[in-house]
Amino acid sequence: MRGILCSATFVCMLSLLGGCVKSQDANTVKGQKSEYYDVLSFVKELSNNTKNHPLKKWTFEDGTLDEVVLTKPDYSRELALFLTSDIQKPAWQGLFTEVKDGALTSYTATTDKPDVKLLVIRRDSTGRIVELDVTQEQDNYLFKSKSFGSLFVVYENEKPRVDSLNLQGDQRIIFGSTYSYNLLAKVK
Repeated sequence: MRGILCSATFVCMLSLLGGCVKSQDANTVKGQKSEYYDVLSFVKELSNNTKNHPLKKWTFEDGTLDEVVLTKPDYSRELALFLTSDIQKPAWQGLFTEVKDGALTSYTATTDKPDVKLLVIRRDSTGRIVELDVTQEQDNYLFKSKSFGSLFVVYENEKPRVDSLNLQGDQRIIFGSTYSYNLLAKVK
């Protein structure tokens, strides 16, 4: 009898938990086009097209300037800010306003929910993307951070690749000091 009671309780708990799962809304149905530009796919393409190019980096962290040349850089790491700026996440649908003004398209967060606060896409006269600008902010009980990045794109044989990037930011961990950084990188 006790085994039956435990089984029945387990089944009831599973059905209750199943009812808590959020269903997809109409904007996130598989195969349906998102309302925002697919930054994630574009940055992955950039990373792949740039993987065989060395990278010269200048970093300025907490008052110290450092210069390094990476012969085989991990572009997924170097472009992490842009890879995490995927505004197409299902949870973020409807949380950005889109403004198109000539060669610029900007997406601005309308709430505090997304980490990405601003994404700006600049295109050349042919419509190809030549620059991405991203602003991200996180603020919770453990830390506060703000990051800004600019990614410049060139085209080789009609394929986009990274030309250069600039990253800046501040991070503050609870009960700690603020850590600031600035990075400038140029693909060779």
